[in-house]
Amino acid sequence: MASIIGRVEYYLFAAAVYKQRIETADENTEAIFLRYRTSAYLSMWLTRETLMNGAASGHFFENHVIAELFKSYSYSPLKSNMTYYRDSNAKEIDIFVQENNLIHSLEIKKSANPDRREIKKFAVLDKTTVQTGAGGIICMCEEVIPIDSQNCYIPYNLI
Repeated sequence: MASIIGRVEYYLFAAAVYKQRIETADENTEAIFLRYRTSAYLSMWLTRETLMNGAASGHFFENHVIAELFKSYSYSPLKSNMTYYRDSNAKEIDIFVQENNLIHSLEIKKSANPDRREIKKFAVLDKTTVQTGAGGIICMCEEVIPIDSQNCYIPYNLI
């Protein structure tokens, strides 16, 4: 068992990048396993059906999407900074992608029809001086669906 734990590769997201600009930012970090099958095994979620329908399915889906985004950006010639935001009031934005001096906010939901009110969390960036770009909710919908002028539902299979 110790040899399995020793080989687990993971990527730690940095604490909130804009902590100095947002008073309520939390200093915690979040571990994202690039080998999520190993983390599923270590968590005793052993079958595909259990992962898809179990109590932790949303967490594993979020981990999968973030790992795939990280892998996509690591092979891309474009460089970006990925981080997340969580504050002391339990508001959380799953991913900030900083690219070309723009911040793109992304939420991840394991649903085909997530609540559009999730994008209200993105208003935390209004307190900063950073420019925001297009963002949205990565979910299990079939096609890209606009939510408002800057955000949309994004099918997870596009990443």
